[in-house]
Amino acid sequence: MRASIIGSIDRPERIVAIEQVGQSLIVASSSSAARLERATLVPLLTDLEIEDFKQGWAFTATAMVALDGTTVPLSELVGLSLVRFTPLHEGGFLVAFANEKDRSAAGVARIDHQGHVVWMTRATPPATLSGVVSDARASEGWVLKTARPWTPGWWLIHDGHLGVSGDRAFAVFHDSSGLGLGYGLDLDTGRLVFQTEPAPWSELCAAPEAGSFLAGVQGYGAFETRLIDRTGAVRRTWPSHGRVVPGEPLRLIELDNTVPSTCRVATLDPSGAVRHGPNLTGYYTSPVIAAADGGSVFWRDGVLQSLSRDGTRLESLSSVAPLQFVSALGGTVPGIIAFAGPLDETPDDRVRTRTRLFVYELSAS
Repeated sequence: MRASIIGSIDRPERIVAIEQVGQSLIVASSSSAARLERATLVPLLTDLEIEDFKQGWAFTATAMVALDGTTVPLSELVGLSLVRFTPLHEGGFLVAFANEKDRSAAGVARIDHQGHVVWMTRATPPATLSGVVSDARASEGWVLKTARPWTPGWWLIHDGHLGVSGDRAFAVFHDSSGLGLGYGLDLDTGRLVFQTEPAPWSELCAAPEAGSFLAGVQGYGAFETRLIDRTGAVRRTWPSHGRVVPGEPLRLIELDNTVPSTCRVATLDPSGAVRHGPNLTGYYTSPVIAAADGGSVFWRDGVLQSLSRDGTRLESLSSVAPLQFVSALGGTVPGIIAFAGPLDETPDDRVRTRTRLFVYELSAS
């Protein structure tokens, strides 16, 4: 595969998402959404405070706005601090809300295209959390041991921690330790079907079987992926964790907080075994795009690279020196892709962050 750079565009704010919507590649920042025409951004939506963007809809704190400017007020959800959402195949949206100042104001709601609430379920935090977090105290001779149970200070949700599979929704809320709970909900009614044990939940996506999810657990010594079925039962566990590569078989770009990296491309067998492929340097990994030939493309450790269909070969397509990590990637392979990351060394989602958008054309040869 060959990668040819078309150009780069600097923005004075963070880029929320890059998505292929119909025939257009859309770049959404924290205040606007624009159509990418090679190395030019054509404004579509402007002067917004965008919380999230998916499949042609921008969500603000008070409304959702389509690319044609259609605005749907979210009057029934005002004040809930919407933070994540995902479109539903059946129509409407699933939204997650949380508030740093009120840990009880966390939950999930289903809304229709008119912005009306179909159902709302609170994700009530436990009175105390406990688990794999370690602690050491001077009064105990600095001996490292499991921390005593504590009261969660707040209850928030990360990007990517809201998913849908078949008739189930799955949302993970957590506190400052990184430990959290997964809430399994009935998609039609919002009924709480199951609640997971506390864990440092990480990567989350729908599993091939409807109603099931692949949930990564990483941190405090944990490094695994769990297959959770529609009842909340853990059907299978693999000793690997990372971003899921689109398509079959189940394959991961491993992510682990070790330096130097010991990560590899990992294929998850139905038996629970893991077959490892090429080594991976670095840690931060962009979203992964499926290629037309069955392979995939992603950014990691300063390099845009492709993975072969069988998961055995990595190819470096282009070095991208200015970026320490990539927060959004979208497009088609072969075709035009774009990816973006912060230029600031310590980016903060709560302030304006300088961002660079790179645009590439990928061809089969």
